[in-house]
Amino acid sequence: MNAGDYGLGGFTLTDQFGRNYTPSGVGGPTMLPFTPLAWPASRVGARLTLHVTSIDALWLRGSGEVHGDWTLHATLVAEPAHTLTLPQPVHTSQATYTFTSIHSSATSLTIRWTIDGPILDRLSELRAARNAEEMQLQHDYFWPQVLDASGRPVQLSDWGFTFTKLTADGQQRWIVVP
Repeated sequence: MNAGDYGLGGFTLTDQFGRNYTPSGVGGPTMLPFTPLAWPASRVGARLTLHVTSIDALWLRGSGEVHGDWTLHATLVAEPAHTLTLPQPVHTSQATYTFTSIHSSATSLTIRWTIDGPILDRLSELRAARNAEEMQLQHDYFWPQVLDASGRPVQLSDWGFTFTKLTADGQQRWIVVP
């Protein structure tokens, strides 16, 4: 944590119809996934209001909460999402990556996968130490990378992972999205 790193403390998210959305999935103080939009906002788009009542100075570890009253507005436009055919599992000597769902729209790509294999045992051994080897292992086996049609990395707006079980095919660590 660095001085100046803040995360949200108290907050609510509502749509123009008065529906409240709760945090859902893998997140943290600086990345907040929410439950999906409910009807009718899911159909017509949503004018969202994020009302924040406190922010936390993360580097102060629990003693840096700042109370206030901040309101942020955003508009989301509904667009169709497409479910893509899943590729075969990808196998390496240390891990097997299995894709469980892939959804795309004009502006987003959501990929869910699991990883299994010896790499999880090695990661478990290293997790307590939080050292450079653990960080390199996470980068090599668990951090996603999406490439465009020319093979150039695409900037990811956000991503996260949960250590429960994880799974890929051959030495290839990418998939082709039609």
